[in-house]
This record gives sequence, C-alpha cells and structure tokens, in this order.
Amino acid sequence: MGRINNRSIIAVLLSVVVFISVGCQFGTSPLFQAVKDSVIESRQAPEITVYQAATEYSSWGSAYAFPAPVLIGQSSTPVVFTVANEGDGALDISDIVLADTSNFSITPGTVPTTIQAGDSDSFSLVFNPTVSGTINSTVTVQCSDSDEGSFVLNISGEGLTPLPEISVLQSVTNYTNGGTAYDFGDLPNTVTGDPVTFTIKNEGSEYLIVTGISITDSNNFELNPPTTPFSLAPTATETFTVSFSPDGIDSFAASVEIVSNDPDESTFALNIAGTGTVRNTISVNSTLPINGASDVRIDTSIDIVFDRDIDPATITGTTIKKDTTSYSYTSSWNSVSNTLTLTPNSDLPTQSLISVSLPVTITGFNYELFAGYSFSFTTGTAWHDGNTVFVSTAGSAGGLGTKALPLLSIQDGVDLAKLKGYTQVYVRAGNYTYSGGGIDTTGTAGVHITAPVSLIGGWDSAFTTYSGGHSVLDAESSCDHVLWIDSSDVNIRYLTLTGGYSDGSGLHDRGAGVLLASSGSPISNIELRDLDVQYNTSPSFGGGGVYASGSATDILMIASWVQYNTASINGAGGIQTSSPNTTYWGVYVWNNSGTYGGMAAYWSDDLTILGCSFQHNQGSQADAIYLYEGDTITIESNFIAAYQGVGLRMDDSSYWADDHITNLTITDNNFHSTGGTYSNVVAIKEGPSSSNQDVTGHTITNNSFNANFIGYLYQDYDGTQILADAPGMDTLNTANDSAHDAAVTSGNYLNYP
Repeated sequence: MGRINNRSIIAVLLSVVVFISVGCQFGTSPLFQAVKDSVIESRQAPEITVYQAATEYSSWGSAYAFPAPVLIGQSSTPVVFTVANEGDGALDISDIVLADTSNFSITPGTVPTTIQAGDSDSFSLVFNPTVSGTINSTVTVQCSDSDEGSFVLNISGEGLTPLPEISVLQSVTNYTNGGTAYDFGDLPNTVTGDPVTFTIKNEGSEYLIVTGISITDSNNFELNPPTTPFSLAPTATETFTVSFSPDGIDSFAASVEIVSNDPDESTFALNIAGTGTVRNTISVNSTLPINGASDVRIDTSIDIVFDRDIDPATITGTTIKKDTTSYSYTSSWNSVSNTLTLTPNSDLPTQSLISVSLPVTITGFNYELFAGYSFSFTTGTAWHDGNTVFVSTAGSAGGLGTKALPLLSIQDGVDLAKLKGYTQVYVRAGNYTYSGGGIDTTGTAGVHITAPVSLIGGWDSAFTTYSGGHSVLDAESSCDHVLWIDSSDVNIRYLTLTGGYSDGSGLHDRGAGVLLASSGSPISNIELRDLDVQYNTSPSFGGGGVYASGSATDILMIASWVQYNTASINGAGGIQTSSPNTTYWGVYVWNNSGTYGGMAAYWSDDLTILGCSFQHNQGSQADAIYLYEGDTITIESNFIAAYQGVGLRMDDSSYWADDHITNLTITDNNFHSTGGTYSNVVAIKEGPSSSNQDVTGHTITNNSFNANFIGYLYQDYDGTQILADAPGMDTLNTANDSAHDAAVTSGNYLNYP
C-alpha cells in the first residue's frame, strides 16, 4: 500500500471544505472554520527524503550496501548521503544515530539542525569492519517529519580476512600455477645458457611466507634460489634465476616448486621447458694472405673469414709467429662479412715464413665449437713496392695492392693507401668500369678520395713506365661523380673520367666528371694534370665536367681536356668553379653545353685562365666563359670562340657595383667564332642591359678579334655595341664613356685572316 503523506490529507480536507461551503453560509459555519484551520496547518508540514547519489532510500526499506568488500582493519572511502526536505514546512533534525559503531563510522554534520523547505543537508558513512562476513546496521535520522518521526536507513558491508596471494612473473609476463611453461628455446647440447630471472610477488593483503624453492630436474636446469624461509609484505618481491643446460639432444620439461602460506596455492608450480640441439662447429672459409702465399708485404694485415659470426672476445690466444718469435697485433671483427682482421703492430720480418694459429677457444654466439686453424705465408723483401699501392685490370678484389698481387678496384687502392699512410696509387692503363668492379659501386662516387694521395694512371703492365695512354674510369651513368676529391694534397694524372651522372641532391647534383668539394674541413693544394673529362652530365645543376666548390682552394688544372659534357639549370657544361686561388692552364674546353657552355666562374677570387682553348661550346647565356663576381681575375692568352652567341660574358647580381667583379684583366686573347651566323656573335658582353654600373678598374688590352667571324667586338651594359669593322675599342675610355677608365682598352686590334 502506498505511503499516505500530508499532500493526500490536504486533498481530502479541501474536498470537505468545498462540500461544507456549498451547504452552509460561506465563512460563518463553525465546522467550516475548523476544517479550514486544519488544512492550513497540514499544508505547512515537512517531508524527509534520503538519497545516496541519485538513489532514493525509504525508511526501513532496502539497505544501502557498500560496493566493495573491505579487509578487516581497513576502511572504505567515505560515502555521502543527502537528507532533503521535500515538504512545505521546516524540517527539524534532532540527531543522527549509528547503531553499530564498531564496524561503521559516521560524520553526521551539525545536529541538531533545521532544514528549510526545498533545502538539504548531508552525512557520511565509512565501513571499517572488525570481523569477516556480511555486517548489517542502521542509521536513524530523528526528525520532525509528521508521519516519519524517525527515518531509519538500513546499511550493510562485507568484511574480509587479510590473506597472502603468490604470483610469479618473468619480466612482465605473469605465469599461472601449473600453467603454460616458460620456454628457454633451443640451446646446443652441453652448453649452459644465460640465467633467466623470475620474480615472486605478494599480491595479497597479508605477509607471504615462502618456506622452500626447488626444481624437479636439476640435470638439465640450474636453479639459483634465495635462502628460505623469507617473507614478503603486500606488493613486495623476491627473485630467483634458472639456467637451461641440456645434457642431451632432446626436449626437456621441469617445474620450479615454490612452497608458501598462500591458502589456495600452497605449492606453486612454475612450468619450464627447453630443447637441446646439436652443437655446430665453426669453419674458416678463406684467409688473406692465402695459405702458402709468397712475396707478401711486410706491412700486411691478415684477414680470416669465418663461416659465421664469432665472439671476438674469444680470439685471445691467436698467434702470429716466425719460428718461436711472436708478433703483437691489433684485432677487429666485422660481423657483416664475418671477417677477423689482425694488424701487426710492427712490420713483419722480410723473406720469412709467417705462421698464424687460431685457438680452439674461439666460440660463436650460438656456442659453436672450433677445432682450431693454422696457415702460413712468406714475406717479400722490405718495401719492395715503396709507399705505393698498385691497381690493375688484371688485379683482384683479394689482391694485396702490390705489383705481384695488384688490386682490381681503384677505390680499394685509394682506401688501402689511406689505411697504410701511403702517398701513391699507380693504376695500369685500361678500362675500369662500374659494372666490372674497377670503381666503387657502393657510394656516390666511382672513386672518393678522402686522404692525401697521388693517383697516377696510364702505367704499363709491369708498372715500370708511363704507357702513353690513360686509365679510363667509366661510371656508366651509375655514379653522381666519377671522381670526388675530398682531401687536401691530392695529385691526379693520366686518367679519363667518363659516364658520370649527377642526379643526387646537395653536392651530388653537380660535378659529374670531377667534384672538388669538402664534406668536412676546407681542402687545398690539388693538381689535375693530363686528364680527359668527357661525356658526363649534371642534369640539375652545373659543372657537368668539373665542379670546384668554394670549400676547395689552391687548385691547378693543367694540360687537360674537358669535352662533350652537359649541364642544365644555371650551370656550365664544361667547368664550373667557385674556388679561390685557382689556375686553369692549357686546358681544352670543347663541345660542352649548358646555360653557360664552356666555363662559369662564380665568386672566384684570384682566378687565372691561361693559354686555354674554348671552342664549339654552346650556352644560352655565354658560349665560352661566364664571370659572376670575384676579385683579381686574369684571362690571358686564350683562344675564346663563341658559337653563335657570346664569347666572354661578365655579370653579377648588383650590376657591377663595387666589391663585385674587380681587377679584371683580359689580355692577349684571340676572340673568334665557330658558329654559322657570325653577324650575331658578341666577343665580349658586359652585364645585363639594365645595369647602372660599368667595368671601371678593369683592362681589356692587346686582344685580337677575328673580324670575319664576329658581329660585335663589345656590347656595353647600356646596349652600346662596337661593330667588328670599327677601328678598335678606344671608345671604351673616359674620353668617350665616363663609366670606363682611360686605360680600360689599349692595343686591341682586328684580325682579318
């Protein structure tokens, strides 16, 4: 039956009032007045309601149950209850009384108190059991509610007795009692593996006491337990280790048994397993020098190639001996090629039988066995090859770099010279190709020089004299650079460099034939002599043949050919340089193409172009030579031929402002053309047409202009042009052009062949 509250009574009384008012004179009947007073009094009655969160609880109704069991001696989090007055009159609370104060505690708020209509107050309860099992109690709210003078809230909680709880982990993996085994995997027979650590943890609420740890198979597993007994507080841990040591070729299983006071797992069984396998052996695949080799360099290093990875720490005991005399060495291990390299700390004796012995103690990382190994070789005479490494088309990758056993790869020769501190690499005349292994196939350059060296090609087969030919390095369009010079003090001679294709990024988009640039500190003192740099391409930048960066200085290129090279965006097909203090002497720059055909020099101070020949080059901006900024530039005694455009162009971003192109000397050159339409050819062009500066401080003297093949001797920045049939270039002086020095031109003449 529903609860009869004040609102129900008020409704009944209102009905009575209506009835009386109909039958009696309104407002005068004593009965009407009595009913009226009762209604008014009822409408002002309070009404108590108790909530926990959004749940309403009724007096003596369903109990509030604390949501989680609580261990004896511990306490739950406080739970807040709301006492609300949902009536029309004030609700007086005289007290809030907890029946069981042994297992519950209460914070009643301020009592006595009054809660106005529509307001609320609160109290909180905590469950702190002293016994296990279900515990019931009540909270009585003594109040002025007319029909619930005392509101009784039923409560209950579950008390638990504290117990220990064992768990066993390996790393973060939790293993169950008698469950899935920890697998040690495969291990060679008779080998003891690395110990594996396991952790015992007390996940319970009472001390865990471990009284014993044992293993069921001690023949194939080794247990290293802590001393027992020991105890673990809640959340505390202890460790033990197990090693797998198979004594046969089979599968093995066991369990580690942990005895404790855990009430339901008094003996915890950790299952373990492993498989014993055949123990492999280590073999030596090859040695260098090979067994029985003769004429071996006395400064040789010794390479021993194994069939698998070994533990380099176990090579102790390896000996290098002549008779009973041992030679100390430094060892290194290459785990990629499985190669052990022994480098004697001093030269070996000459013309001596050297024995190398490797001990049985060498092991692999999978515990393989080694039966030991010995080999021998005979050294040659002292320094019979000097400080030179030899490379030949008849050489091999396993060569020693001697005349008798030359290397095949030029890069290997350069690397060996760097390793030994030698200063020379001699290369027999012939073809060294990318596909044939004559140059490097692993990097960006066919040959990358990173240490001082003289790389001399063109030797005869016996390396006794220069053959008169070249050593040809062909990158076959597979390298960014045929030759990359990345060191100071480098001398290159008698090489043909071809097939470079610089389509890389950064430095590797230029200098397809030869790149002179540092990957670290600046480099200097570089000589290039009697080279033929041909048929190379830089598709994204300049210097299709040769590129010399600003990080390289003191360069001499002499008596060489740079021909049939191409470049693309803003670059020279033949030679492009930004290097200071550089000389090009007697260089033939022919048949190159690019934005600037033959040569472009950017910001090159102390640049000398002497006795060179520029012919049949084609460039959209300049055919032969393009200059862009720089100080102290000398162009002397050259044959400078335009194709159908400009022979020599001078330009910069600031239109010849000070500190750009300064101290330029153009003297004793022969200007010509090799194109078909000579009337358009300009021998010398000065700056762009929008320039507001001119070539003051420069001289153009004693040059010969082939009038039959040139349309204009000179084109000024403002468009002024001197025709080929003019009486000379004397108009370029202060008498006729205030932008030029008086001595800017003298002694120039027209040549009519």
